Amino acid sequence: MAYSSKQQLQAFISNDAITDFLDDDGDGTEDPGLLDAIIAACSVEADGFVSSIYPVPFSDPAPSKIRAATTVFVCEAFYARRLTPDQANPFRQRADMWRQILKEIGTGDVPLDESYIRGFEPGFAVTVPLAVNKTTM
Repeated sequence: MAYSSKQQLQAFISNDAITDFLDDDGDGTEDPGLLDAIIAACSVEADGFVSSIYPVPFSDPAPSKIRAATTVFVCEAFYARRLTPDQANPFRQRADMWRQILKEIGTGDVPLDESYIRGFEPGFAVTVPLAVNKTTM
């Protein structure tokens, strides 16, 4: 499930810049499928943080926090593909903030959205037999 779109990205990056980020072959147009591949990878990243207690992928529309985080992850990925190692990514700090929020959602410390029900409660189960008064439980 894709949690971002070109329209959402345009809130952060101009359409011309998006085209430049997605033009690996230098022909002045976006390479086919590249945007979808980047959005898919960033959507999976967002899922990974919350999959411990929420069933993923989310159906459309995905929770607003997941969509917002994924959009920032895509912007960060655009710059990461073009910057040299010594250049600062302008979306790194914002992406790291969303990673921390999603980690806290994944542990149950921060709510996702009221309309989304957890698939799993955080914790663990003990599955070893116990012997109490010569009976097992």
